[in-house]
Amino acid sequence: MAILELDRVSKSFDRHTVLDARQISIRPGYVYGLLGANGSGKSTLVKALAGYHAPDPGSAGRLRGQPIHWPLRTASSGIAVVPQDQALAVEMSIVDNFLVTRRRYRSLIGRVTWRDERGATSDSLRRVGLHRSPEDTVASLTAAERALVEIARSLEEILLTKVSSPLLILDEPTANLAQNDVERVFAATREIADQGGAVIIVNHRMSEVRASCDYLYVLRDGQVAFRGPGNGSDSTEVVTAMFGRAVAASASRMGEKQADPAARRALLLRLSSFAEMSNIGNVDVSGGEVVGITGLVGMGQDILPYQIMGLRKRKNLSVATHGGVLGGGPLEACAAGLALLPADRPTAAFWPAGTVLENYTIGRLSTSTRRLALLSGREHREATMRMISDWNVQADSPDAAMRTLSGGNQQKVQIARAIDRQKCTVLIAHEPTQGIDVAARREVLSALRAFATMERAVIVCGADYEALAEVCDRVIVLKKGSAPVTLCGSELSEESIAQCAMDTAAAVQ
Repeated sequence: MAILELDRVSKSFDRHTVLDARQISIRPGYVYGLLGANGSGKSTLVKALAGYHAPDPGSAGRLRGQPIHWPLRTASSGIAVVPQDQALAVEMSIVDNFLVTRRRYRSLIGRVTWRDERGATSDSLRRVGLHRSPEDTVASLTAAERALVEIARSLEEILLTKVSSPLLILDEPTANLAQNDVERVFAATREIADQGGAVIIVNHRMSEVRASCDYLYVLRDGQVAFRGPGNGSDSTEVVTAMFGRAVAASASRMGEKQADPAARRALLLRLSSFAEMSNIGNVDVSGGEVVGITGLVGMGQDILPYQIMGLRKRKNLSVATHGGVLGGGPLEACAAGLALLPADRPTAAFWPAGTVLENYTIGRLSTSTRRLALLSGREHREATMRMISDWNVQADSPDAAMRTLSGGNQQKVQIARAIDRQKCTVLIAHEPTQGIDVAARREVLSALRAFATMERAVIVCGADYEALAEVCDRVIVLKKGSAPVTLCGSELSEESIAQCAMDTAAAVQ
């Protein structure tokens, strides 16, 4: 018997139907991949299954053979959802965050048995390969570690449910994870399936989908456009189902990489660090280069972009530009020609409630103000409209709220804002492909490649090995307590980056 059968589930907003999916069957023992372009209806479907949205009248399905009464109540229905936007209280400890969903270890008078709570939390963290103390605050964790905490919490919740066939739904679970952490998460999801449950994974990375999923559903325009086996489906067919056309090959979109990365042009940035956890040695970044910096979780690549910009203390890190060593904060870094694309876009990169116009033109204020610091609304609107056209941003108008745009379109606005700043010579991008679909990913990587000219350069920090191999001239792989490895030319591939990061016997020396 299927865990979940959806004969039809639809959802409309203001008479606009965003989801109308039919004939979806989720059976025990399987891991399912849910794919689709941004705006295809994936998130709406996940929110309907999470009980966040009540589907339109006429939606029908069965949960473990019983008719579904909408909205679903995940706590009592044996469904656990890990959302794309993390739901953690950052100032609280890990164990406190687990207590939000856990109600087990209580004495007869209702007091918390902290020893048992911490022990259970440690067990759940080890299940996903995260070795942190339950008393550590979430604020002290990296983005990847926070993702693992949320996954561990949901895994614990679903493993302890009383139902015989639980359902776990993961929305972009690997967006912040290095390759070894991705494998741990997928191993944990496979354990759920092997024990009689089922897992639905929303993912944009085709290689991960094919490696981890038994069966695929592709949504386009809110409807099921493809269904088929995970490893047995042709990638071109799947991508065509997602977009109605095949996405052009990367080689034709990325532009030319430097034939010889060692052939130096104008030096734009020099990084020096010999700290144990972010030992990058000496790195010179020259005009025309796209340089990748990666490694396993905790090696320093996740905090490096913010240290370079002066947003975090530059402990054991020296940052120098043509104007000398930087010693101040972000204002000095911006004045020196540096710009940052942070990974946490909704809270650190833009104002969600603000319009596209406001979010884009805030970076142009110094060049578009008139006498007495009065803004030219007409010039701002015209500039925003040109940006929307040039970058193919899917927005109704410059007045559309940023939160209404898909992740890929939000990222386009932020890149356009950063590189349109006249003084920007080095763009530092942290996880630039996180949470965006295949087509938007191609456009973002093409934009980074195009930005790198003889007078400008890009540093990409993150764990998307496929993107790093695709766009970078060289990739620096950080390792704890030892010299980093630099890959370039024929040595540079997704596989070689993963091997070096995991320090296997086959790693490139």
